[in-house]
Amino acid sequence: MLEQIQLFNTASPTPPAAGGTRANDSGRAIEQAIADFLRQQGHAVRRHAPLGTNIYGGGLIADLYLPDKPLAIEIKWQDSRGSVDEKFPYLAENIRRAYPCPVVVVADGAGIRPGAIEWLRGQVDGRKLLGVYTLQEFFSYALRGL
Repeated sequence: MLEQIQLFNTASPTPPAAGGTRANDSGRAIEQAIADFLRQQGHAVRRHAPLGTNIYGGGLIADLYLPDKPLAIEIKWQDSRGSVDEKFPYLAENIRRAYPCPVVVVADGAGIRPGAIEWLRGQVDGRKLLGVYTLQEFFSYALRGL
């Protein structure tokens, strides 16, 4: 299944993007691939769904939202060194205090620091934060029936 989903267009006519832009493009491609996969599994999927107010009083936007569950999916991808894992504590606190539904997190990529995913997995409570998965683990989880 993963081979069938083209995540990146390697024949881009534009020059390679710098740091954060390239990371954002990669994250969007992964997000789209997961959304497409979930739709193929028969789920209604909303991208960038407003779910309320975050812990700072701003808008709370889920990467993906499955209204039929209801379930939010947050996707944190870092293919090269960066700061995505530094945002895990903020994400965990938002999930605990602000999300109106359960959440699963897909966190993956070679740039995530060792120990960061394990820390986030330690925040799983089975009620608000249901699980933290690598990309491969998430596809297996979804195939078994969210």
